[in-house]
This record gives sequence, structure tokens and C-alpha cells, in this order.
Amino acid sequence: MNWEAWEPFILPWVHGCPGSTVAHHVRQAAIRFCAETNAYREQMDAVLADGVSSRLALPIDDQVEVSKLYSVTVDGCDRPVYPMQSAISMLQRDRCVELSYTPDRRELIVSPVPADGQKIVVVAALKPAQTAFGVEDAIFDQYAQDIANGALATLLLIPRQEWTNQASGAVYQGLFDRCVDGLKSAAARGFSSTWNRRSYVRMF
Repeated sequence: MNWEAWEPFILPWVHGCPGSTVAHHVRQAAIRFCAETNAYREQMDAVLADGVSSRLALPIDDQVEVSKLYSVTVDGCDRPVYPMQSAISMLQRDRCVELSYTPDRRELIVSPVPADGQKIVVVAALKPAQTAFGVEDAIFDQYAQDIANGALATLLLIPRQEWTNQASGAVYQGLFDRCVDGLKSAAARGFSSTWNRRSYVRMF
């Protein structure tokens, strides 16, 4: 769903605001929403190792990037996930330590190097990229108003515009923050209930 789909949720409250400005603020609200709630999760298609490189391109398009890695398996065996700096420090001490991490939210480092033909499966939370033209329809269907609240908060707080309204902006910011806070715990509970089955593709 492209960013213009949010205009009916936003334009009536920001008269005179250019469409490009609306799209920018919707994009930023969607990125923050997905990054903080981790509600957009995906079990990615398996990637086959070549037996040479520890660096693998994640099977995602240029509209999204990884917000958080949840699990990495190599032929069904868990490869522990670490933050990048922790992983680098561990590798400096032991080049054969078992771990995985993403250096740039679009690639995956797996140590030790997987053998040729081994299947690597990643479960991760995703978020729109800064260059994204929109989001998955399922995000719009379930969270359009919540993301619109985030966009309205920042739009209404822009100073010295004909639509500026500090009081309303604060209200919309509060609505957005409460939704994000509530979904953080709900998403964590929902994910843990399916962790062992791994039967899902996306969770919203």
C-alpha cells in the first residue's frame, strides 16, 4: 500500500499540506511503528550457503530492511544472534565462535562459515526502508489509523504552518505512543506463542 493511501486519514486535519510532505511523515511514522513494535515479522525464504563466504544477502527487497533478528538456523540448528558490536568483539577473540548478526540490516554474517549447500533460514522483524514507496497491505489494513496518528503528530507540530496545532499534535503523539507501547508487549506474547512451531510467514 503506497503512502498516498493515508491521505484520507490525514489531509482533513492539515489543510494546505503538500502531498509529498504528508508522504514523508507517514513513511517516518511507519518506520518508527514497525521498528518499535516489531509487529511486522517474517520467516524468510531459505538461503543456500556457498561454503566460502560468511556474508549472505538476506532475501528481502529494497522496500524493507531488518529491524531485529530473532533467529537464524543453519540446516535446522540455531546459530545464536548477537548485536553487531558484541558479535565483532566475540569474533576477535575466537574466529570459530558460533554466532550470527546483521552488519547493515540487509546482509547476514554467519560464523563459522556454513558448508556448501546448507540452508540458512532467518526470522526477523522488518521495517520500511527510507526509500520505500509504501508498506505491506496487512500493515495498512490493521494499523492505518495508528500510523496516521504518528504522522499527524509530527505534521501538526511543524512550526509556522497554516495547519500547525501544537495542542492537537500532542494529543496525536500520545495516541501513537500508547498504541506502540501496547503492541510491544502484545507482539512479544504473540511471537513467543508461535516460536516453537515456526508455522507462520508474517505476523501482524
